[in-house]
Amino acid sequence: MHRVLWAAAVGSCFVTEWAGAQPFLAVPYCFTQSAPVFRDLFARSRCGTVRGLILGDSQETTPGGWGVVYVPRFQFEFWSRLGNAPETPWMQFGQSTGGGAPYADWLWRGWYIADRGPAPTRLAASRIPPWLCPVSSSTTNGANINNNQVYANLLMLLHDGERMHPGTGLVGLNEFFDRSGPTYLDVLAATNASSGEVRVQVSPSPSSQISFYYPVVATIETSMGLQGSPPGIRSGRVGPLPMGSGQYMQVLVSGTDPNALTDLVTARFVNVGNPRGWAFTSLSAGGYTTRDFLRNHPDCGPVLAAMEPDVVILCYGANDSNWYSPAVYRADIEALIAYLRAHVRPDLPVLLVSDPVRSNITSQEIADNLDAQPGVHYEIAMSDPLVCALNSRRLTHEAGWTPQNTAAFLADGVHYNSTGAALKARLEVQTLFDAFMPSSEDCNQDGVEDGCQIASGAAEDRDLDGVPDECQCLADFNMDGAVNGYDVECVEQAVNGNTVCSVYNPDFNRDGATNGFDVEAVEQAVNGAPCPS
Repeated sequence: MHRVLWAAAVGSCFVTEWAGAQPFLAVPYCFTQSAPVFRDLFARSRCGTVRGLILGDSQETTPGGWGVVYVPRFQFEFWSRLGNAPETPWMQFGQSTGGGAPYADWLWRGWYIADRGPAPTRLAASRIPPWLCPVSSSTTNGANINNNQVYANLLMLLHDGERMHPGTGLVGLNEFFDRSGPTYLDVLAATNASSGEVRVQVSPSPSSQISFYYPVVATIETSMGLQGSPPGIRSGRVGPLPMGSGQYMQVLVSGTDPNALTDLVTARFVNVGNPRGWAFTSLSAGGYTTRDFLRNHPDCGPVLAAMEPDVVILCYGANDSNWYSPAVYRADIEALIAYLRAHVRPDLPVLLVSDPVRSNITSQEIADNLDAQPGVHYEIAMSDPLVCALNSRRLTHEAGWTPQNTAAFLADGVHYNSTGAALKARLEVQTLFDAFMPSSEDCNQDGVEDGCQIASGAAEDRDLDGVPDECQCLADFNMDGAVNGYDVECVEQAVNGNTVCSVYNPDFNRDGATNGFDVEAVEQAVNGAPCPS
């Protein structure tokens, strides 16, 4: 089934055009104006790490939420196609996970003791994205300013998926995180005029049972310069982390100063030896509408930027459909996109994912709002070239997830059961890979994939088609869609030092010089001669 459509030119389109029975069926499965932007992300994932943030509601909240199956399955679908998980998600301080309910998140679990452990954060709530739980920590010597703190925040790397919800079907299935190379810990911390640094104690465990009492085999302290003003977020990389005789890597994270607090924001394990693949962090919250993000977290931009996302996935809509019209929903989505780009980077790609049908709302609410949301996403993608709209509503509907059959896919009328979570993740990721993952090619036979060479800058791809320019006959120098006399004129200008119209390297015959021989070669190409080899 052909599940992708993109266009180079678009016109105006309005929400009202999507009225009618099941309007989502008229919306493409996947649409963006700028397929090369998303193809580049997928090509880069073959040789390096591509990071994504997922912003949504309870359906995407994990651990401790209904996304406890969906989000790991989403991560797994990317792993299954590339064979590697380069990083864990950014992890929570100040919470305990992986002991049952809440189950572990994708490849990590945590342990936190409130009594004689890290204290509540000094960060204002407005500076903290949803789901994160920063803490303030001093040393763990029992004689300090932090409530006589004894216990640090304990984090464990679950390389084989242990301790996740059994409904994921992933527990112990494979070694998702490659431990054959060096493993590091990235830490985000907030600056403060009175701050210590970050201490990481490495305490590998013989099993997935987390514990404060395994021997510490290494202690590493950062030099991030956290004593600063105005308030900011800084990152530090700690490692390599020695495994010792343990099977599961675990670290205790705390401050370094008994007389000053360190504001710990989040951390992640990083596979430095094998960086290939995708890594997603879900910053979702139960009950959220799109506008709740900006209303409750207006100052969290610096934390989002420090997380270094390459793409943000917006999965709102379940709660919006209860309260807001499609026009209001669109305005809220566009406001959130603008906020993200203002703080992360102006050219941030955004993926909009629509929700499947559910049974806890009336048929009229479905028709008026839920069914219209894929059309809203499509319209945004029509006006914003850095947006891709993924029509999960249509994908799941055509797979049998209909208003008459929701019980097979929903646990309570709104949240996905294990079957629904796995199906939705599989359909979404398969559609994205079909649309954007370029084929594995090595056109110049140098042993390095074309996509990796383009991503690293070792090869040029001026026309953004995923093929190195050196492997193509690129005689259309002015990129007007035709090879003719204008291209000959363009190369003549380049020979005379004016390269304004020349998009490609004017050394067309590849003899190492730009001269009249290149003009002659282009003239021959215009007349049908083969390109120079």
